[in-house]
Amino acid sequence: MNTDILNNQSTMLENFSVRGLWYLSGMNKEDGLIGTLEYTPKEIKLNLVGNFKKIKINKTEEIAEVEEDQGTEEPVDVTQNLKIWGFSENGKKILLDNCFILKEKSYLTGGIESTTYKVQTIFVSNSEILDSDFNSIQKVSFSFKDFESWHSSSPITFQKEDGKGNKKTGFLYSYSDLQQKCQTIFLDYSKLKLSEQIKITSSFSKNFSNNALIQNKSLMFKYYDSSSINFRLVNKTVDYFHKIYSFFMNCSLALKKLTLFTGPLTADEELQEIQVFYCQRFAFSNRRYLLNHEDIKDSLPTILKSFDNNFAKLEKIIKGHLAKSFKDFFESTDFLQAARNLEMFHRNFFESEPELPENYESKKEELLNTLYESNSEELIEYFEDKINHKDNEVPLNKKLKELIGEIPVELKQELFNPSGGGVSNPINKFSKKITDTRNYYTHGTDISNYKAVIGNWEELYLTYIKMRCLTDILILKKLKVDKKIIINSIENKRGPYQRLFEHNNYLSIE
Repeated sequence: MNTDILNNQSTMLENFSVRGLWYLSGMNKEDGLIGTLEYTPKEIKLNLVGNFKKIKINKTEEIAEVEEDQGTEEPVDVTQNLKIWGFSENGKKILLDNCFILKEKSYLTGGIESTTYKVQTIFVSNSEILDSDFNSIQKVSFSFKDFESWHSSSPITFQKEDGKGNKKTGFLYSYSDLQQKCQTIFLDYSKLKLSEQIKITSSFSKNFSNNALIQNKSLMFKYYDSSSINFRLVNKTVDYFHKIYSFFMNCSLALKKLTLFTGPLTADEELQEIQVFYCQRFAFSNRRYLLNHEDIKDSLPTILKSFDNNFAKLEKIIKGHLAKSFKDFFESTDFLQAARNLEMFHRNFFESEPELPENYESKKEELLNTLYESNSEELIEYFEDKINHKDNEVPLNKKLKELIGEIPVELKQELFNPSGGGVSNPINKFSKKITDTRNYYTHGTDISNYKAVIGNWEELYLTYIKMRCLTDILILKKLKVDKKIIINSIENKRGPYQRLFEHNNYLSIE
């Protein structure tokens, strides 16, 4: 679907193209080149009539002074790492960042040339965009694909008349009611203020046969201990929220919209709005949400604050967990990643540094000095790692048992012995199977040395699903999600683990 870039409803999920005049810093705008900017979620290209190489470009005073001092004068590189400014036919100001030449063509007839640049990022505004704008960002608005459907706090219905006057048009909530349902959450550890935003737009035809009601739901953040932030920190913070909402929705989400609000924070001056567009890696669509917004909306502040406090320990686990979103098939590396995620969770939340003698560091230093004084490469190679090594790594088998011990009893029974009875023996066998299978895939040569290795491909896949399920339960518990919500979410027939519970009899280990 093509849409005009000047439409405020344009998103990173749609294709668009826009004609404009394009120029470089130091160029007279009158010398700019006519061209068309083409955006798709997978590629951004600028097709120009002409070539910047043949246009005189005045360098900035700073660069000119440096070159004069050094006695050098290099031509402006217009082939890579380029910033290109422009404005569309109806006046939108645009900045294209990190551009490089994709191809150049010359046509014999008339001597016409064309140049195509590949573009990394597009910035669009009603006002001219300056480099300084990216260091004076006051707040940021963003939304994700499927966020509207997941965020269920704003249901609206519109009814059409049936021609006999039996139905009236109506809204379930007024705009003011919707705004009251939005939350503002302060994350103390990161000094972030997160606000939910809902905007409503509508269009109606004269006969009411075609009408539309659009809800644009988004999130907005700002740092409340800083007057402004830069674009690098914006990307880092958006990625921060991307991880937690992707975890809720059980899929690595695509960014739908990103808007920067820049300028001096004064009461008498409006902030400049800058829309951002860039390409993304798209995950496979997945509507089997881990958590439904309706279930956690009241406890969302507590959950987000817990995530904020534990982000450093959860970041890599969730990143590894979501990597599967980009694949619609299963392979052994997915099994290994799931085992690695559980290991990492145990290491981050269960293990601690071993208690060492009071003079441990000084004695270690003495031993290393004595070793180095020997000047024997053979001795140094043999003993150096042994002296530095702290042997406190817990075996995977034991880690898994400890992790399983942390999940709710109800889920433990359902996952490991749904027919009733004790769960200790099934858990021991399950942990042993994962350990032997992991060890065989990572460094095994003779399968006979790993007696509990999983040889059946379907069992390997379902065991992988169960490991993902354990990881989700442990993260939800760490985020202080209510126990009842955890159980209902995991057992939800429309959730991600429906197949797992359908196969309980298969997965229970006798």
